Amino acid sequence: MLAVVNYGQRSVEDKYSILQKKLGFNIAARRKSLGWTQEFLAHQLQVDTETISRMERGVTCPSLKTLVKISTMLAITISDLLDETPPTLPSHIEVTARLLEPLHERDRAFIIEWLRSLSHYFTSTRNN
Repeated sequence: MLAVVNYGQRSVEDKYSILQKKLGFNIAARRKSLGWTQEFLAHQLQVDTETISRMERGVTCPSLKTLVKISTMLAITISDLLDETPPTLPSHIEVTARLLEPLHERDRAFIIEWLRSLSHYFTSTRNN
């Protein structure tokens, strides 16, 4: 449990709760804008669907390690996930999301893994 320390009008606990809800809202907004289900994101992060649901509802907060994974998967910065305004997608990600949306979840997972492999390949060859 967090200690209650008042800074102005709100306690640290209140600020934490607000931040946790913003984070959950922004994770859900980004996931939905990509056309992904909670199940799909959970599978990609290797967590259960209920974990994603609890994060998105602001019931629980991901660990820093999980937050980094989430931001990487959703192609968004952690600071944008914590921002009050709903995140927007770069145009190339919007196009990709639209192309993936009608596909079966298994096919989307395959394509994402393929893109991840290609990205790793190009990143490693560029550095040599």
